Parts: sequence; C-alpha cells; structure tokens
Amino acid sequence: MSISLGSLSIKQMMAVCPNRHLNCLISTLRSGVSCVELLRENINCPGFLPGFSRLFVRAASETRLRSIRILLVAVVALVTMCGPAQAQTLDVYEMGPPGGIHGTAEGREKWCNKRWNLLWPKAQEGDEEARFILYTWVTGFMHAPRLVLPGRAGDRASRIRDKTILAVFSWNYMVTIPEGHPYEAFAPFYREKVALDLFNSLVSGPGSSAKFTDCVNRLSGNCSKEAVDENLVPPFGAFAEQINTFLKAGDGPSCVW
Repeated sequence: MSISLGSLSIKQMMAVCPNRHLNCLISTLRSGVSCVELLRENINCPGFLPGFSRLFVRAASETRLRSIRILLVAVVALVTMCGPAQAQTLDVYEMGPPGGIHGTAEGREKWCNKRWNLLWPKAQEGDEEARFILYTWVTGFMHAPRLVLPGRAGDRASRIRDKTILAVFSWNYMVTIPEGHPYEAFAPFYREKVALDLFNSLVSGPGSSAKFTDCVNRLSGNCSKEAVDENLVPPFGAFAEQINTFLKAGDGPSCVW
C-alpha cells in the first residue's frame, strides 16, 4: 500500500490557466482581494476551476509532495475566499470559518461546534460522506482548522487513532467519491498520502490483517467489515458511544490551528 510520486511542470499548470490568470491568483493570495471579485473580473478563463480541480487530482497521483503542497495552498485559498462567508447557514464543505484564523475566538468556536453538530449525527447514522469530511477535518488541511474530538487532549497518539478509525469507515467514499463533489480534488491526497500511510501502520502490528489489506489493495470499496473482523478498529457504534459519553459529560469538540 505505497504510492510513487512523479513530477509536475509549470508548463502543465499554465496549460490549465494562462499566465495572466495565474498571476492574478498569486496577487489575490497576497492582497486579500475577494474571490468573488477575482472570478468576476479577472478569471476570464472558461473552465478554470474545473481545470484546476483536474490538475490537482492528477498531481495527487503523479507529483512530488512538495508540488502537492503548492497546489494545496492555492486550492485552500480559493476554498476559503470563495466560501459563502455571508451565508446564514453553515456549509459543511467550508474548511474554515469566515475570517479564518484572523476571526474572533468566539466566531471560530461557534463555527467549530455548528459544523460538528451537523456532521456527527449523520456520521452515526452511517453517512459515509459525513464520516469522510470528519476524517479530513481531524487530519487537517494546510492552514485550515483541525478538529480535536471530544474527550481528546490533542495528543498525537489520539489523533492518529481517530484519523485511522475515520479513514477506515470512510474508505469506500474516498475511492468512489462522486464526480463534481467539492472535495473531489482533495480525495486523492487524503486517500493515497494519508489513509494508506495510516493503514500501513495499522496492519504492521501483531495479528492477522490479510483480509483488510487485500480489500484495500483491490480498491474494492467498503473494507470496514474486514478491519473490524480482524480487530484492527472497533465497530463504529462503539467508537461513537465513547465520543457520546464525553459529549454528555460536557466535553465537546474543539478546533485548533
């Protein structure tokens, strides 16, 4: 379960977006011009965002991690600036609150709790998309906030355990993510650079993991049953019960940057 990365040239990037548009994007990152204004007045490049998304998908499987990080910075800037910051209802696909790290502590906490309250009930009901979003949130995304689950101290061991469990139960969604999904461009990174590393560590311990390993290698979709049967992770119900115990005790989720 390893991935081999190649390289991505500037020429390939320019093929997706001409120089004047790439320069505009860079200027926006530096100046803080709103993305709405950027898209309306400057990006006169048909198919820019779909093209950028396809480029990222290709990069996630073909480029060096350094190149992926460069693309991640640009993508997360677009997501942050293009997010419906003025909307009254929270969009669960937004990776951070309006204002980001520069917003108020109260605003960041409110956003964190509201997003959690939207996603966690769905995850308990078996919604694989909700579990996938929680997995990406716990993992973190560049300068976006990272979720610390209820009852956790934010230590590395707990984070890896939570990431692993959520990755197992959202693996099927990662490998079959619908075309056009807001996270489609990010899925290869979370699948091939994060989840597979977690799974490699998971199966390196004592005990049998042959069925789970075979399932993952075949990209056959839902491998959670094999992981549970081989005692690699607890059933999601048991995991949820533990989280809910902390919630009932008043120990809620938190977001860290």
